[in-house]
Amino acid sequence: MAALKVGRAKLYELLNSGELESYLEGSSRKITWRSIAGYFERRLEEEGARRQNRARHRGQSPEELRPK
Repeated sequence: MAALKVGRAKLYELLNSGELESYLEGSSRKITWRSIAGYFERRLEEEGARRQNRARHRGQSPEELRPK
């Protein structure tokens, strides 16, 4: 939860939806770093696509939307 900066409910939502991969080690659930990195990459791609879409609707270039 700390690495993702999400609460317990959101963490379980991500696990149940398949966004994050996990395994059991004894009675402890482990989430792989590879899975967390993949989640971040997907989120960044989605955000980039969302910004490009917004720019197209407003007639702006994606570079104009980047924070300075």
